[in-house]
Amino acid sequence: MSKKIVVVKAKRDEIAMNLVHETAAKYGYTAEFYGDLEEAKPHLEDAEIIHGMGMGLLKYAPNAKWYCIASAGVNGYDADYFDERGVLVSNSAGTYGTTIAEHIIMMATMIMRHMFEFEDCRKQGKWLGHQEITTDFRTLCGSRILVLGTGNLGATFAGRVRGFEPESIVGVSRSGRPVSDFDRVISMDDLEKELPNADLIVMCLPGTLETENVLSRERIALLSKDAIVINVGRGTAIDEDALAEALESDRIYAAALDVFREEPLPETSPLWKTKNLYITPHVSGQETAHITRELNMRMFCEDIENYCNGKPLKYAVDLHRGY
Repeated sequence: MSKKIVVVKAKRDEIAMNLVHETAAKYGYTAEFYGDLEEAKPHLEDAEIIHGMGMGLLKYAPNAKWYCIASAGVNGYDADYFDERGVLVSNSAGTYGTTIAEHIIMMATMIMRHMFEFEDCRKQGKWLGHQEITTDFRTLCGSRILVLGTGNLGATFAGRVRGFEPESIVGVSRSGRPVSDFDRVISMDDLEKELPNADLIVMCLPGTLETENVLSRERIALLSKDAIVINVGRGTAIDEDALAEALESDRIYAAALDVFREEPLPETSPLWKTKNLYITPHVSGQETAHITRELNMRMFCEDIENYCNGKPLKYAVDLHRGY
């Protein structure tokens, strides 16, 4: 059987592809790139290493020994299936921190400075004078920020937003262990104590049983009237109905969701018309930026080195735990 690596990616950069080719050749492997599953199918049978997304790739790769999932999230992958086949699994957590951090800051500042209202006025050819702005501008400077999830996404955001001089950046994790760039980190057991004090709640949680409905109806009720909620982790972490009700009744200020329980979000979903809810189609961390695509391949090559030298994969994941 040939020593072959198959990479399935819709978007590719020449620099990143060359890096994979060079790393593969170093250990006697060939690297092949395909745009999607249909294109890759005829070439998967003798692949030993696969980089891509979705369980479907493995169906056509009976000789695969390692599957690198191109995303950070690994929910939807059958842990027992990987165990039965003895296939190693890693992911690309760490790839998306920079672009997701910028997305969070973009959405937060656009909401705080009424950019969506100004855009509505632009479409109408209407000048919104100072005297017509009914609520004050807000700033990240002086804000109390609560970040649920202190892994790569949450920590990268904390590091980036630090320059805006918030009053505090508090992280929330299962363990409550200290993480740099956070003023302090609390455990999930203490979440209720912090929610009423937060101006900006940023959710960067993976999709696991433990994170299901973390921001529940009861916890949403604890938020202040000025609270802004931004979710870039997984849609399952929020009670969407309760969030919509809180927004419609002005019990919280605004929310920006990039992830949802059902994706694509159905046209019939009431979330599309929920007041002060801003929606993006799960793009905060997708490989739409050159820096993300290149870092993704650099991390993959780092683990190709580990794999070929008999070392543990640096980015290995436990599918049973969900991360």
